[in-house]
Amino acid sequence: MSEGTRTYEWDAIIALSGDGVNLGLQQQYARRLSEGESWRLPDAVVPVPGTHVTHYFHDVQVGPPCFTFAQAGLDRSDTSLRLPVLGGVGFRVANVAGIQEITRVAAFDPLNGPQLRMDMQLASQTSGVGLDLAQGEDVVLDFSPAPAEQRAAGDVFKAWLQGQDSARRSWPVARLPEADNPFMTCRQISLRTQARPGQTQALPHADRDGALLLFARMEHGIAGGYPGQDSDFRYLIPDDEQQHCAVTTLLSSHLLHRAALGEAMSQLADDVEFEYQPADSSHQGRMIARQGHLQVPASAWHNNGQEFECDAFTLQAADGAGGLRAEFNRTVAVQTLRAPCTVTIRHRPEGSSEDWQSSTGTFNVHIEYEFYLSEEPDESAGMLGNLFAPLRHVGETSRVAGLENTDPVVLAKVEGFLAYVVKQALLGRFARTLNIAASQRFIDTFQTAGGQALQPVRRALPHDHAAFNALGTAGQDWQFVEQQPRVAAGESLLLQTEPPRSGLSWRVDTLAGSNGDPGTIDQQGLYQAPVAEAMAGPASQALVTASEPSSGATSTVLLTVFRQPLAIDPLIQVCSFGERVSFSGLGLQDGDLTWSLVNPVPGESGSLEPDQASAGACVYQAGAQLADRNHVIDEVQVLNAGTGHARSAWVLVRHQLPLIFIEPEAIPGDAADQLQLYAYSASTGNSVDAVWSLPLQGPGSIDENGLYHADPTASEAFVLVVATRDSASNPSQAYLILPLPLQHFPALIDSLSRRTRP
Repeated sequence: MSEGTRTYEWDAIIALSGDGVNLGLQQQYARRLSEGESWRLPDAVVPVPGTHVTHYFHDVQVGPPCFTFAQAGLDRSDTSLRLPVLGGVGFRVANVAGIQEITRVAAFDPLNGPQLRMDMQLASQTSGVGLDLAQGEDVVLDFSPAPAEQRAAGDVFKAWLQGQDSARRSWPVARLPEADNPFMTCRQISLRTQARPGQTQALPHADRDGALLLFARMEHGIAGGYPGQDSDFRYLIPDDEQQHCAVTTLLSSHLLHRAALGEAMSQLADDVEFEYQPADSSHQGRMIARQGHLQVPASAWHNNGQEFECDAFTLQAADGAGGLRAEFNRTVAVQTLRAPCTVTIRHRPEGSSEDWQSSTGTFNVHIEYEFYLSEEPDESAGMLGNLFAPLRHVGETSRVAGLENTDPVVLAKVEGFLAYVVKQALLGRFARTLNIAASQRFIDTFQTAGGQALQPVRRALPHDHAAFNALGTAGQDWQFVEQQPRVAAGESLLLQTEPPRSGLSWRVDTLAGSNGDPGTIDQQGLYQAPVAEAMAGPASQALVTASEPSSGATSTVLLTVFRQPLAIDPLIQVCSFGERVSFSGLGLQDGDLTWSLVNPVPGESGSLEPDQASAGACVYQAGAQLADRNHVIDEVQVLNAGTGHARSAWVLVRHQLPLIFIEPEAIPGDAADQLQLYAYSASTGNSVDAVWSLPLQGPGSIDENGLYHADPTASEAFVLVVATRDSASNPSQAYLILPLPLQHFPALIDSLSRRTRP
């Protein structure tokens, strides 16, 4: 930025790092949860238009909005967002040969949950910018590779967001300060986004490595242009891990000159009112007094053997083509005062006891001051304000009438005295009103999402005033080191502050809508997560608060506990012979993930290969069609080599259409954890005798009559049931995937009873 101004005629450009803004939104989300706000969707049924597929979502929890920058561009005024799905379960139901069945089950947690993605124009006001989540466009949920399914689910989520009240939909991103200097009052904000140069999508979190750019027009400023996508506009967030810069404020030189001298001018005369002329090709704006007056006090002066005195007199601030004015340019502002005055002046030789010679005259006054900002000579990169009368300016006062017989030498001294008196009056006013701290006040009161304040770490004033800032809690100099702590069930985690603080008081709170044990924390900040059996879902969140009794300062962080330290998706999927199924895995701790089939059966089982499109994922390739099998079940396991943790998922491969099928039938009065199942002939629709089994060894149990008993303590999201008709002439098997817990899915279970009988 040292080669010249980079503000494109705007008064200010504020660059907010994506990580910094997203962290603020995360903190805002934690505060909302702590105040009882719930971000869980009602159970949703999502039919996919033009298909025989329906998705069922249960207990879905949505996380905070997060800016992404994969599609960022200096030529775009919109931005991209994602909202992570932090919890819940999803079931895909399809019509297979006239029978409704669950073909896919996925359990969502913060490790592997899908993302709700959208594009949006930021809501821009003069006081700042924010998100209105109801205004999202092209909303999709990326839980499926099928675009039609993504859009259908996105429509449901969008309708839910639009149904929320304004306070819940609105998320402040940045708040510009309420200026005590009227010239720093914001009048317009425009948005652009910028990806960090040189990044690739292969990098972790590459889709959110970028910056929001706020182009701001202040009072009496102009709306500037924008750097093009192919311009040399620099990325404004320094890549400095030591200083953690998250916000760069770039205040234009012409704004700072206008704010400093303009505010002073408005107090330079009594009862003054100014007309402001906007910038044109020759200047950056003008102030012209239309009324007001400058009161010049009675004064005395000694100059080269002469003494001078004058009575108080008045200069009119408004005077046609003259008067009190200011003209602003990029690097300097000029104040002028051109006005006539009539004043009585007395003079005599210095030290003389002679009587004063008194004369009244009319003079034209033309006083000019230049004002500019410069960088302090030390390394603080602070600013110095410089106000001076340019040497080129001569003839500051000239006689119009009176003092006709005055000696020319004395007259020159009289005119010099009058210029001195007026300049002293102006300088006295400037001393009280000229303030160059507008940029510092702006930085001190600017806040980002979550109420974070700017903490300057470096400043520069090559042309415009640049400040590179870290983020922290307003009025507080410490915060949590880990802003998004995660821990596995049963494990402990020491929470620390930066800089370290002793004597803190710690507590952990359950959030709205959360069930189960939130864990405990001691007074050293050691958090103990609940055991897996005490958790109500695959992940839970708790709010940890650290308080400093001596100062009253507090800091909070949203902590996530995982029942399993390794996620896998999906949990089970049904496919046909020869088809491919993608599996993804992600570990809470670092470590290479390895995939394998558990006890594969030669000639029946499929095979695994790495997923070239996604690191840490694999693709299951189903085998060729088998003539003597209705289906094959393969167990797919992912292992974190670094920790030894493993998770399993299953693939059920259809090889032949079953000759029988299974129907659930809810019986009034049955216990909530029981479900009666029946087997029917696919050709006649008549009931048939079958042998019932749970090939995955649970959860729960099933008796010889097809009555399934769920395990109320089980954490699994589904159970696979198989019915076998053992007939020498016509053996056959049928399968049915049931959602768990049963009592949560009456509509879904009912849909599995709706089939086409012959």
